Amino acid sequence: MFVAFEREDESVRFSERLRNYFTAPQIELKKVEVPCALPFYIVRTREWRGEYPWEAAAEAAGTLRARALLPFWASPGNDVPLSPFRPLVFPRRLLFNSAVKTIEKMLLDPRKVSVTLIDNGAYLVDLVEELVFFAARLSIVTDCTAPYEELAARLLKKYGVSLLISPKLQKDAVNSTFIISDKIFPVPLSFSGVLFTNEKKRLENAVVIVGEGFTLPEKYSSLLPQDADALSFAGALYELCAANELGCLGYDKMIACG
Repeated sequence: MFVAFEREDESVRFSERLRNYFTAPQIELKKVEVPCALPFYIVRTREWRGEYPWEAAAEAAGTLRARALLPFWASPGNDVPLSPFRPLVFPRRLLFNSAVKTIEKMLLDPRKVSVTLIDNGAYLVDLVEELVFFAARLSIVTDCTAPYEELAARLLKKYGVSLLISPKLQKDAVNSTFIISDKIFPVPLSFSGVLFTNEKKRLENAVVIVGEGFTLPEKYSSLLPQDADALSFAGALYELCAANELGCLGYDKMIACG
């Protein structure tokens, strides 16, 4: 679960502004039910003494203040005990799903295609089987090898496909047709294939492709807190509320950095 913060935009009369100096902020804590997932909470309040009462809002959030989805205008200050939530797994799944669809649309001969996936944490292990149909050679770079070793055994039995697993990027990765990596850093500068990544940077020799735009299904977008980023909200639902179906989504489109 997590907590989001909203601000009432109603105009405040002079008498109410004056009363703010003698009363505590009025805080509303609302529980929001999510279809087939855990709920989240919204803290909602007016400005108090000319600004958003972050300390009182954080106190109202209780332990959930360690998982705070902040609005774009938020500036709580370093002394306010809030930990802003930043999605870690969800953007990687968006990238992977979009990369697979892009590779599929290229209609390449799978016998001539090799894909290297960098997946520290093994967050994508349940999705990798989709690549079997588009690449003859699959290499996984991960610091969590056990789940991938189990997957490798299943893929070998089911398709006769060997999954190459390594904790470090191998030298022959530069010969991959595609590399899928959340970050650019591990990718060799000499790589001259296509890199799918979440970092909008350029590599001298590679074609760098990133995702652009994200659309939430209506049943979730209707719950989007005021002034919250849709991708961060979806990431919070997926990572903190077990809205697992969101893990199958992708970006609206893929574009080349240039």
